[in-house]
Amino acid sequence: MNFTDVINTMKAVLSADPRFVDMDMSESSVFYNTIILPNAILAKNTFDINESIKNNLQITNYENLSKEEMDLLAENFFVTRRSSQNTVLEIKLYFNNPAIGGTVDLIQINTTDIFKTSSNQSFNPISNYIFTYSTLPIESFNGTNYRAATICRL
Repeated sequence: MNFTDVINTMKAVLSADPRFVDMDMSESSVFYNTIILPNAILAKNTFDINESIKNNLQITNYENLSKEEMDLLAENFFVTRRSSQNTVLEIKLYFNNPAIGGTVDLIQINTTDIFKTSSNQSFNPISNYIFTYSTLPIESFNGTNYRAATICRL
C-alpha cells in the first residue's frame, strides 16, 4: 500500500463521519498536518512492517527446516516450543457423502494418506483413524451440512 492510498483511505473514513464532513482536509490545513499526516505515516510504517514480515517469514518449506531453525523462527513471535517438540495441529475434515457409489459409512484414514491444505501444502495424519459417518457431528458450512471429523497432524 503506498502513502497516497493510506491518506486517501483516512480522508474517506473521516469524511463519512458526520462530525468531520465540513472539516478542511486539504494538504495545507491544520487538521491535515496535525491529524491525518502523522497517523498516515504511522499506518504506512505498520503496513510496510507487516508486508515485510509476511514476505520474509513464510514457511513454505517447513518440512526441510531443522528443529533449531524452527525454534529461531518461533522466537520472532516471542514463543518457544516446549522441550523442542513439534506442534500437533487439529485438522477438521468435512464429509458430505457416506461413500461414493456405495452404502458403507465407515471412513478409515491412515498415516500413509496424504492431505492437502488450501495453500497446497501436503501432510499426513499422525495416527490412524476410523470414523462412522452417521455418528460424526453435523456442521453447516456455506449453507451446506457436512459431517465433521477431527484428525491430528504435525
